[in-house]
Amino acid sequence: MERKYSDLRSGLVIVALSLLTYIWIIPTQIKRKANVDMGPDFFPKLMVLIIGICGLVLFVQSAYSLYKDGSLKLDVLKDKKYRMNLKEYKIHIIFLISAVVYLIIMPFTGFVISSILFLIFLLMYFGHSKIVWCIFLSIVYVTAVYLIFLKVFKIRFPIGPLGF
Repeated sequence: MERKYSDLRSGLVIVALSLLTYIWIIPTQIKRKANVDMGPDFFPKLMVLIIGICGLVLFVQSAYSLYKDGSLKLDVLKDKKYRMNLKEYKIHIIFLISAVVYLIIMPFTGFVISSILFLIFLLMYFGHSKIVWCIFLSIVYVTAVYLIFLKVFKIRFPIGPLGF
C-alpha cells in the first residue's frame, strides 16, 4: 500500500519537474535560432518530454491501482507515516543550497576562488576535521582542474578579480 502512494507522489513530482524544465529552464538556458527546424533545444526537450511521460504513466498506474483496490483516499496522505520528514534530508538541502550559492558567486569571484571556497566547505561539512588539509586539497584539486581545462581542452572558466 505504501509503495503505491509513494509511486503516486513520485510520478507527480516527476511530471511537475519535467513541466518546469520544459517550460522554464530549457528556454532560458538554450537560445534557439530563427528559421531552424531542429535547434539545440530539441534533444533536451525530447528527453524531458520522455521523462515527463514516464512520470505521468507511473502516476496514472498507481492511481488506477489504488482506485481498483478501493483505497484511493486522499485523507490517507495526511497520516503521519506518509509525511516526509525534512529533517532527514537536512544534509542534502544544505548541500543543494551551497551548490546554488557557489553557482551564483562564481561569475563575480571567478572559478578558482569560488571553487576553492566551495571545496573547503564541502570537505569540512562532510566530516574532514583538519582545515589546513582541506585548504591544501582544494587548492591542488582546483589548480589541476583549471590547468587541464585551460591547457588541454582550451576552455576558459569565469575570470575573477585576481585575473584567473
